[in-house]
Amino acid sequence: EELPALDYARMTGSMVQMLRELFAGVAPSVGSWPRSSAYYAVDVLFDNDPVHASQPVPKLLEVNFQGDWRAILHATGSSEESFSPEFEDWVQDLMTCLGTSAPMCTDRNIKL
Repeated sequence: EELPALDYARMTGSMVQMLRELFAGVAPSVGSWPRSSAYYAVDVLFDNDPVHASQPVPKLLEVNFQGDWRAILHATGSSEESFSPEFEDWVQDLMTCLGTSAPMCTDRNIKL
């Protein structure tokens, strides 16, 4: 961990809550698509301004429909020609999430 004084579990929880609120807010305009296999990529920045006490606050930068996977390739040490086992695990988790009701929020995916 880069900054051991930070509560990463709390930071992750506040980010997940922010995303839940975002998607709950847009759900009425999107409607119900129970068999949809859409996924979204989000860019989140943690604001560590001292005004937020000692815990950084998540700020949503952008949401992309069916986002680019190159960042995941990079984060897992993969390339477009050679996939690492970590990248293959991430893809398997994503496909499981899209094809079932299994949650995507796992420790492995949060770390990516």
